[in-house]
Amino acid sequence: MGQVRAHMAQHPPFTLALSSVTVMEIEFGLAQAPARRAAVEAALALWLPKVTVLDYGQSDARVTASIRAALKAQGTPIGPYDLLNAGMALARGVTLVTHNVREYRRVAGLQVADWVDDELA
Repeated sequence: MGQVRAHMAQHPPFTLALSSVTVMEIEFGLAQAPARRAAVEAALALWLPKVTVLDYGQSDARVTASIRAALKAQGTPIGPYDLLNAGMALARGVTLVTHNVREYRRVAGLQVADWVDDELA
């Protein structure tokens, strides 16, 4: 987690964003792990107001559909929430930061960064 914090420190909070899909995934995770909820919510309460939450829109949907069709044709689909996040990132021309690079590397043209394993620049 220290590597992630170091990467985050290199970027002003207002330059970072989360997708509304990711917020849903976080909330689902918290619902599944009530023992961790208080600690995670406390950390999120400090950090989340400093970043932009991006809502999924029509242009994101178009790009997501194209990605889904391409991956289906190749026989290499990815999970539905990963697909939504990939579509958003590609439609908006932003880098998707994740530790789940295996799924996202299948998406042509998507810039992916793993702040857990990547070295600081």
